[in-house]
Amino acid sequence: REQKITIQASGGLSDEDIDRMVKDAEANAADDQKRKDLIEARNAGDSLVYQAEKTVKDNADKIDDAAQADIGEKADALKAALATEDLDDIRAKTEALSEAMMAVGSAIYGDPAAGAAGGPGGFNPEDMAG
Repeated sequence: REQKITIQASGGLSDEDIDRMVKDAEANAADDQKRKDLIEARNAGDSLVYQAEKTVKDNADKIDDAAQADIGEKADALKAALATEDLDDIRAKTEALSEAMMAVGSAIYGDPAAGAAGGPGGFNPEDMAG
């Protein structure tokens, strides 16, 4: 005994409907990516503002007044940019604050490259000869 099942779409989509849906999805993909980029930039900027404020607060005695003021101004500018939809402005202000934080970081923790130069030398195979 043999059984057959045939499935037929009774209310299927026309080719035009399918094409329209594909085009809508493609059009929205670009908007979705822009939105994702904006959200990621805002998250990074917000995180950096928090880190900058905490660093200045915790290390106020090690950071000179000019650097504290510079970081404060750049953090405020970034906060203002975060309230907008301007992705390029958010990225630029995040980068500016990040650079200011790097300069302050080397003042707080010292320059690791300078410390390495004055440290003990590495292995020299010629020292073993003889």
